[in-house]
Amino acid sequence: MKKNKRIVAMLIMMLVFVLSACGENNEGSQKAKNELVGIVWQNLFDEKTITFNDDKTCTYLGIEGTWTEAESGEISVKYISKNFLGEVQYEVIGKKIDTEYGLSIEVDEKNFYDANKIDEIRLAMSKPLGETVSTDIASFTLDDAQLAMSVGSLWTTSTTGEIINPNEAFLPLAEKTKDTPGLLIAAKGRSMVSMTFTLKNNDRGSIELANDELIKFSIIYNGNSYSVNGYNGNGDKDGSAMHFRYCLYSEQNYTGNSYSIMYPRDWSERKIPFAEGAFRTIRTFGIVGFEPNDYNDEFYYVVQLKNSKDIFEGFLFKVN
Repeated sequence: MKKNKRIVAMLIMMLVFVLSACGENNEGSQKAKNELVGIVWQNLFDEKTITFNDDKTCTYLGIEGTWTEAESGEISVKYISKNFLGEVQYEVIGKKIDTEYGLSIEVDEKNFYDANKIDEIRLAMSKPLGETVSTDIASFTLDDAQLAMSVGSLWTTSTTGEIINPNEAFLPLAEKTKDTPGLLIAAKGRSMVSMTFTLKNNDRGSIELANDELIKFSIIYNGNSYSVNGYNGNGDKDGSAMHFRYCLYSEQNYTGNSYSIMYPRDWSERKIPFAEGAFRTIRTFGIVGFEPNDYNDEFYYVVQLKNSKDIFEGFLFKVN
């Protein structure tokens, strides 16, 4: 009888051990599975998302597709998109990155984080006005950025071209003044964004600032992203991709900067050059596709700056 009790006790202990081991394995498997599955992954700089499902289907930037993960951790996302050639299958490659802000998924040079934490991550990663960010070829400092219904237009003398209103041109202005008898006003449902920034050529023989070849801008307001389009002077309420058609910029400097009377009227014919090691301060403005509840509301200013691999690196600035 005692022998039977001992056998039963041993069997119970073995069963408990096996169940415990299975539980640990299940927990480990569940943890590995949930590392990608069950989370909405959101791009840091806009509202685009990726979701991964247990059945190896996924949604990539709103398009249905499939995904696999290699033992190396490499993630492959395949999806079909239609263009003038018909249906074309695309594949993008990604990877998981452990960051101080938690797990990040890098896909097609874009960084995605847990959407439930994106607000706190953006706040933690953002820079204040006046701070400098850099790629290996250029440095950028956002000196000022303001939303406005209207900005002051630029006025020059008819004889010398000297700027009459350097302290008001392209800055937020609610009403006309003696020096600025004209305003550039955003259409209904749109806003002007006045911006002043300093750009430096870090190590190239020369770089040129034209359109969006080197730099791109957008704004995140109330969780939604909006491209900053250039004012084209043709009454287009949404603007165009042609940035800096209207701007003030300083001479090339190495130890200080001040505004000059330079005023490129047609960006398709004129570019702003930067010699190696030189920097300029630029004041310009653009159009965004929203009206804020209050023009003093806070927002994120997103700067995409190109590096030597011809890839845009993104940076966040917190404004207000």
